[in-house]
Amino acid sequence: MKSLKLGGIVILILCVFPLLYLTVLSLTTEWIFPELLPRALTGFHWNFFLAGNQSILMTLLNGVLLSSLVGIISMITGFWLSYVISFQSNRRSWINLAYLPYSFAPVIYAFLLQFYFLKAGISGTWSGVFLAQLLITVPFVVILCAHHWTTEMKHLMECVYSMGGSECYAFSKVVLPMSRPVLLLSFAQSFLFSWFDFGFVSVIGVGKTKTLMLLLYQYIQEANPYIAACSALVIILPAAIFLIINSKLISRMNVLTQD
Repeated sequence: MKSLKLGGIVILILCVFPLLYLTVLSLTTEWIFPELLPRALTGFHWNFFLAGNQSILMTLLNGVLLSSLVGIISMITGFWLSYVISFQSNRRSWINLAYLPYSFAPVIYAFLLQFYFLKAGISGTWSGVFLAQLLITVPFVVILCAHHWTTEMKHLMECVYSMGGSECYAFSKVVLPMSRPVLLLSFAQSFLFSWFDFGFVSVIGVGKTKTLMLLLYQYIQEANPYIAACSALVIILPAAIFLIINSKLISRMNVLTQD
């Protein structure tokens, strides 16, 4: 029991320390090795990051819009495709096909797609990056939702049909209420993939479609660790929010199961 508690404390420290370090780094103007503590704390870099640089603000809004649309479209499309595939006789073949984009590293996959995006004239555009990200997030949602269509779910839908309910009624009153956890998870995972994506943005977007992840790498290359720390903390924020939401959702589901 003590070893489990000690292991939990170690894991907590390993998770919290990078965030604490980035926070302190973003609030200092000078922290040079071998000094253990920064000389002074200031909000100068945050002021520059959030208010003093309009391009960063536009990049933040662009990233939120891109990731939100990718999350919503992937959630709806992938969920519907998984529903259609679940009633096919060759269901397993379609699921195996959905794994194909994950046979390559994201950057390699982006380079494979770049030729077709150049031919279509959408390379280096916002729509091109949006479409490229959908090509990998939609199959992921299909895989995630494939196991959601169990025999019990199908029997519930058939029960609604036998009582005179339409397919639309079965979806709105039975399927969607029971599918909220998997829908939320699908949106969260698709949003985070787009939010943390660097390969598609840099290759398909050719650096023209600005996101915070792209700016983070630029700040690192420019040896600006303080602004990079601000950018990294803002990038981590959605992941932390979704982690809290998912944990609360799981705890509520456990309470409902016990009741």
